[in-house]
Amino acid sequence: EQAALHQRLGELALDAGQGKEALASLERAASLGAEAPKDRALLAEALLRHAQEPMRAEVLLREALAAHPDRARWRALLGWALLKRSVYEEALTVLEAAAQARAEDPEVLLWLGEAQLADGQMDGARESWRRALGLTRDQALRAQLQRKLAQVPGP
Repeated sequence: EQAALHQRLGELALDAGQGKEALASLERAASLGAEAPKDRALLAEALLRHAQEPMRAEVLLREALAAHPDRARWRALLGWALLKRSVYEEALTVLEAAAQARAEDPEVLLWLGEAQLADGQMDGARESWRRALGLTRDQALRAQLQRKLAQVPGP
C-alpha cells in the first residue's frame, strides 16, 4: 500500500515537472517493492528527465517492455534512452517504430529527429522537427524545436 502511494505521488510530481520530488517518490516506491512494468517505466522516465541516468532507464524500460511489448510510449522512452547513450543505430530503429505508433506525439518526433540527425539524415530530421512544431503548443518544446531547425542547414 505504501509503495502504491509513493508511486502515485511520483507520477503526479513527474506530470507537474517536479523532477527531484518525482524521483524521490518513485525510488521510494521501488524500494518498497513497486515492480510492475508501469512502475519501472515511470521510474525510467524520471531517470531520463531528471537524473541523466540513461543506462539504468534503458534496463528498466527493457524489463517493462518484456511484459508489455505493445506500449509505444515506453518504446519511445527506450529510444530516447538509447539516444542519450549514443547508441544511434538502435535508437533510430526504435524511434522510427515509436513515431509510427505515436505519429501525433511531438516529443517522439523531437527524439526521432535527433536520431535522424545523428545518422546523417538532415532532411528527415528537419521534417520530424517541423511536424513536431505543428503538433505542440508547449512553448518550451516549440523553442527547442525552433533552435534545432535553425542549427541544421537546409530548405
